[in-house]
Amino acid sequence: EMVMTAHIQYPQIEKETYISKSTGEKICLPATLSKTIISDILRGDMGYDGVVVTDAMNMDAIATHFDRYDSARLAINAGVDIILMPVNTHSAVGMADLGTYIAKLAQMADAGVISMENIDKANRRILGLKYDKGLFAAYDEGDLDSAVSAARETLGSAEHHGTEWELAKRAVTMVRNSGDTLPLKDGKKYLMLAAYPNEVLSMRFAVERLQSEGKLPSGAEFVYECYTSADPSQLADVVRGADRVIAISELYRASALDPRTEAGAVSAGLDRLIDITHENGGKCVLIGANLPYDTARYQNADAILVCWSDMGMNVDPRLGNVDVRQYGPNIPAAVYVAFSSDDSPTGRLPVNIPALTPEYTYSAELLYERGFGLSY
Repeated sequence: EMVMTAHIQYPQIEKETYISKSTGEKICLPATLSKTIISDILRGDMGYDGVVVTDAMNMDAIATHFDRYDSARLAINAGVDIILMPVNTHSAVGMADLGTYIAKLAQMADAGVISMENIDKANRRILGLKYDKGLFAAYDEGDLDSAVSAARETLGSAEHHGTEWELAKRAVTMVRNSGDTLPLKDGKKYLMLAAYPNEVLSMRFAVERLQSEGKLPSGAEFVYECYTSADPSQLADVVRGADRVIAISELYRASALDPRTEAGAVSAGLDRLIDITHENGGKCVLIGANLPYDTARYQNADAILVCWSDMGMNVDPRLGNVDVRQYGPNIPAAVYVAFSSDDSPTGRLPVNIPALTPEYTYSAELLYERGFGLSY
């Protein structure tokens, strides 16, 4: 019923170009902005008449190279129906910016720069999909204040967070477990290494939950550090004093896999920490918290888990004096599963993970195939 575009270039198919606002170079239009791909191939050759939505338009692939109004113009004229995330609406400033953005696009449509015919077609497709889903059924608003109160009690409720927790645990995927490192049960001093400060609370949240449920090794001591902001020499000493190290990796782009690049400096530092752990007879568990392709990068880790989201905690949701409705359960769930023999990982990879070449690029060899996942 819906298709999402990708910001991928197909230079053998798409011949239209654009001058990058960042580099000044002539670049090939990505699929998201390509009339050839959206209208000619998807809608024409393939006969698709459903709703087409872009991937996020504030991603670097678009935002770095295209004027934001040009990218909207190109997408709509290409046959796209919905523009996803052209601005960040997490704040009042962002919402005001969205109003400016919409007003500008309306002016461009009135001037004929953006196809009004395409807007009309998009409108019909979107309304048709909503109709098919029963969203035009009569709605009795009733007592609005009561409805708002009920919504506040429901959204972010303890019941929903309980369901969220179980789903996050089931999603944890184990792709490596050398020497039955997991579940963790025999260490005395555990070093919890967060990639960024807001993940420290996420890891602490999981440990305290494990502690309350009696699932931690007797006498276990826990130390928490953020390896991207700590002093390297001091952190190395802390690593040497730990029996087990649980480290979070966050991958956002392929260049971060290469320790010789600026983006790869973090991975190089994490490599060293894993080596130090092994030099002192310890074991290291790596948690891939964003894109899963870093699982190929850290094959020197003793165990590797993937938790699929890097959302950290800025506020402890258990505090009674704050109203916290949303927080990231994935990192805590991965830490919890790493210790809980009652919660063997059940996740399976939804993608293929290619092995890396010596130059830290993707090879044709598959290290882990889609559907792969280990259990205890």
